[in-house]
Amino acid sequence: AKENPDKPSYQGDHEITQSLQFLQDRVVELGDRHMVSLADSYAELVESYSRFSHEHVPDFISSKQADLKLKYDDLRHLASYTADLVTQRATITEFLLRAQDAYHEGEKIKDVVYKKTRRIMMKDEDGTPSLDVRVDQFKQEIKSLWQDCGKSMLYPVYNGNWLRSAPQQQQQAVSDSSNANSAYRSQVRAQIKALLDKKMDDLSSLEKSIDQLLDSYRDADRMKALVNQYEQEACELGKWINEQIESLKQQHIDVSAESFLARGMNISDLKKSRLNLLM
Repeated sequence: AKENPDKPSYQGDHEITQSLQFLQDRVVELGDRHMVSLADSYAELVESYSRFSHEHVPDFISSKQADLKLKYDDLRHLASYTADLVTQRATITEFLLRAQDAYHEGEKIKDVVYKKTRRIMMKDEDGTPSLDVRVDQFKQEIKSLWQDCGKSMLYPVYNGNWLRSAPQQQQQAVSDSSNANSAYRSQVRAQIKALLDKKMDDLSSLEKSIDQLLDSYRDADRMKALVNQYEQEACELGKWINEQIESLKQQHIDVSAESFLARGMNISDLKKSRLNLLM
């Protein structure tokens, strides 16, 4: 069944691994129990023909021996190719799962930044990692994902011996089949690469979106800090003005009268006091 790349899963991997192990064990057993003894028997036969009749082993026997060896070598290549395919599948599954987790984490980060921008929060909540740390971890996971899975992706190629064992009259048909297999492998490789590239492009776009939101958040945070600073200065200025008014009242000076400046205070004194307050 065709698997959905948007819903990656390790389901079924255990059965696949068991089947692969069974195949590899049978190949080893076939070699140890049959191919070795067959090769020894053939070697004794060759020696016997040479010793007693001074002739070569009949062609049909030598051809049969060569064909059996060729088929066993082809079986070993097939087992190796199958193992590489299982490894490729596991790597693709790991890539898709990690890409999915990274994308979900990126979406969560976007949501946090968006909410922080709206509330203009001055601190992260207690018990949660720093926003910058989460963003750095997200970006590092994107890089590690490609290094661990995408960059080292295995693309197995079947190098069996069946082509060399085909009769002469079948060479054209086998050649056509080989070309078709090569085209199929290229198509599969292109599909896998397109899938990996799409996932990486999605993560890259998400990373850029997060950076843009972070810039907006930091701008809003700086603006809020400036507003707070202005509000604090205005509060201090109001407090200072009230203190000056109270001081003048205690001196029985009408603060609304223009003549109060002549009674010991002037505009320069007020400006100087204001500057001292702000410094």
